[in-house]
Amino acid sequence: MLKVLIAYFTRSGNTERVVKKIHESVGGDVELLNESVDRKGIIGWLKTGSSNSKREVGQIGETQYDPLDYDFVILASPIWAGTMSSPMRGYITKNREKLSRTAVFLSNDSGGVENAFVEIRELLVNPPLVEGSLQRSKIKSEFESTVNTFIGDISNL
Repeated sequence: MLKVLIAYFTRSGNTERVVKKIHESVGGDVELLNESVDRKGIIGWLKTGSSNSKREVGQIGETQYDPLDYDFVILASPIWAGTMSSPMRGYITKNREKLSRTAVFLSNDSGGVENAFVEIRELLVNPPLVEGSLQRSKIKSEFESTVNTFIGDISNL
């Protein structure tokens, strides 16, 4: 059985909901990425858009788990301003050499999914083995099927 780590960042809770569903099925350890920037409310939303449009690398706090200790790492992030969140960018940048086998799940309010996947593929040493995404407007109608497909693809590795 694979030793799995799920590393994620969430601002509004949508990505966390996906992570909980994935964790129920694949198990493993869960790492919530923390940062010092307050992204709540309209001011936080504006900071988020500004930092991400510049593709800033987020400064994340200390992490509990070392990705090198795992066979497989699932990365989950919202999309901000057409790309992955700056905290996830910070995590990947910090750990890129330790992330040899990954899957990536992105949640988003609008477009930018392919741009975010392109950026993630460029940052990682090896491209993700599984990729999935879910638009916020489709959470009610497509949550179960989309996340279950992602989980199934991981299980088939």
